[in-house]
Amino acid sequence: MILFAYLVVGVVLVARRPFIEQGYRPDLTGVQCAASCFRLHNETGNIWTHALGCAWVCGLAWHGGGGATDRPFSPELVPYENAVLRAFLLAAAGCLLLSACYHAGNCSRDEAHCSALLRLDASGVAILIAASFLPGVRKFCSL
Repeated sequence: MILFAYLVVGVVLVARRPFIEQGYRPDLTGVQCAASCFRLHNETGNIWTHALGCAWVCGLAWHGGGGATDRPFSPELVPYENAVLRAFLLAAAGCLLLSACYHAGNCSRDEAHCSALLRLDASGVAILIAASFLPGVRKFCSL
């Protein structure tokens, strides 16, 4: 463990991962954290998959989602059913957005900032878990 601590000197404690020895973004300012999203490092995949996933889920919520044969938002649904599905999709988008923000900003110089982002990320996951109950209720109530 001493070797690991030596290899990642300058990286905030919250961002350190065991067995990952390189690719870290050491103590950056907020502007530098945002600019680092466009460079290759060990968080690039997390940032972009969560950000693009958020955009895609927002598109589903806005345009009604589903494929050509299975559209969950249809005119024959009762308005509250559409609202339930949109609430679930917005919770998913919020979870992905908070996660992208965490991964983009966890290289900050400020430990409190990194901890706050981690709490927001965990809160987004909790909200998505709670909201994932809504489509099941919608399906059960429509039987």
